[in-house]
Order: sequence, then C-alpha cells, then structure tokens
Amino acid sequence: MAQLFVKDIMENIYGSWAVKFTLKGMVESTGLGFFTDTDDYYADRLAYWGIVPGGKFNPEGTLTYDEMTSLILKLMAYDNHDKGGSPLSKADIAEFGIGGDKGPNAKCTKEQAKMLCDKVILWRHEQNRVTGAKNEKNTRYGGTIFMCDGIYTIKSMLGKKPNQPHLFVNAEGKVELSNSQKQQFKITFKKNALNMNRRTMSLFTIQTMDGKYLGTSGIPVNGSRLIAQKEEFLWWIENGPSEDYEYTSFIEDPDNYHQIVNVSGWKTTDGTPVITWFWRHGTGSDANNCKFIFDKAR
Repeated sequence: MAQLFVKDIMENIYGSWAVKFTLKGMVESTGLGFFTDTDDYYADRLAYWGIVPGGKFNPEGTLTYDEMTSLILKLMAYDNHDKGGSPLSKADIAEFGIGGDKGPNAKCTKEQAKMLCDKVILWRHEQNRVTGAKNEKNTRYGGTIFMCDGIYTIKSMLGKKPNQPHLFVNAEGKVELSNSQKQQFKITFKKNALNMNRRTMSLFTIQTMDGKYLGTSGIPVNGSRLIAQKEEFLWWIENGPSEDYEYTSFIEDPDNYHQIVNVSGWKTTDGTPVITWFWRHGTGSDANNCKFIFDKAR
C-alpha cells in the first residue's frame, strides 16, 4: 500500500526527487524514522505527510477496501491542502467503477489497489486540466496550455511569428498548410487514459465545422496523410515546450505515441502535407515541425 501511494500516485504527479526532498511534511521528522517495526522509505513518506500515524506500521497486515479508500482520500486532501481545488470525494471514488468485493469487511486486493491508484491519477489530471482551462490567459503569440472543448484554429510552429501557416482541409479532404486561410476546427474532449509508461493522456477529437474527423486511413505509420473522414479518430493532445511566448502542443496517436503529427519536410509553403511520422518521445530533440499552436476562437 505504501509503495503504491508513493510511487504510483505521488511520484507520478511530482517525480521521485520532489517526493523525496521538496513535498512539505505535516508531521515533524526526528530523523530516526516514524516506526518501530519498519524502516521502509515509502511508509516513512506517508507518516511524514500525515497520512498514517507513527508507531507500529504492521508491514505484514492487510487493509479493507474501505480503509484503502479512506487513506486515498487523506492522501489527496494532503495533495490539495494549499491549492484550493476540488477535493476527491467518496462519490468520485464510487464513479471509478472499481470491481470486486467492496463490502465493509472485504480485504482490498492488489488489483483493486492498482486500479484505484490509476483512477486517482486520471481524476487529478482532469481536475488540473479543467481548472487550468478556466484560468488560462492569452499569451503574446497565442496558444493553449489546458485544452478544453471549443472552436480553434491550428497553426504550425514553423514560419514567421505570429503569421505562421494554418492547418487547412483542401477540396480532396486532405490536410495541408495554408498561409492565407484560417480554418476553424471543433475540439472535443473524450477521456483520459494512461499509456504504457503510465503517462496521462488527454484524448480529443478534432473535427471540421461540418462534422468530419481529422485522422488517418488506418493505423498511422510514417507518412500517413491527415484527412477529413466520417470515422471518429482520437488524438492525444499534449502540451509542448513554450518558445518565444508561444504555447505549443503535440498531436499524437494514443495507441502509438511515437507516431506524431508533423509538417512534411519542415516546409511552410501552401499545400505542404500534414502527416504523421516516428518521433522518439521525450528525447529533447528539436521537434518544431511537430509543434502546433491551438488558438481558441473568441
């Protein structure tokens, strides 16, 4: 339980360094450890944050489902204690749809515990997205950090700021760049999901104003052309690095996030195809042809 709370929840949110060195303690640490029957790092973190009391930890014990969820509520209350957001509630946990025996005396299984941790991460990510979208302000050259439902124009990071080429669906239904036409697209949030590396993905559809979905014909592979189609297509829209006051986003295939939408050949001329291509996620390499600026229509 302690390892799941610290690694699967808190380190997923803050990173291991912050969890170890910067998150505030709610209980004064003596430097001698909080427990007489274990020197476990994860248990120590929970006591330091005030989630469990010091004394005897009983590392061989078990928890009921109710005890597990009560501790999760305390952990999220600690996480939210100076942020002012909406606290996690029992009603939220009920909506997680965790299966198995959840009776008052039912022991919490490891499967239930793992599912609870994943659902908490998704819940918190959604809270952050919605709160951020409400408070978001315009930037010098535009761009959205916290994506929400709405009507947007989408332009490439490439080109001369702020008049960069925009995504445009041509008469054949293929997506290309245009320097003269700013086409509007309807962005709709669908769900949050975790990828294989347990990174949280916010998944959206991108539609033309007549209801067609931007996607690819089949599974995206190197060179797949973006087209407007009838079939729904989900994209992971992920906030990218901010450069020169622009807030950029990556548009990735959630089933293979190494396939990312980009501008073919790094070009900015009218008619340049918009395609997907392999991208080594998280390498820090220059990827400006993969960065797009979503400007919400006012």
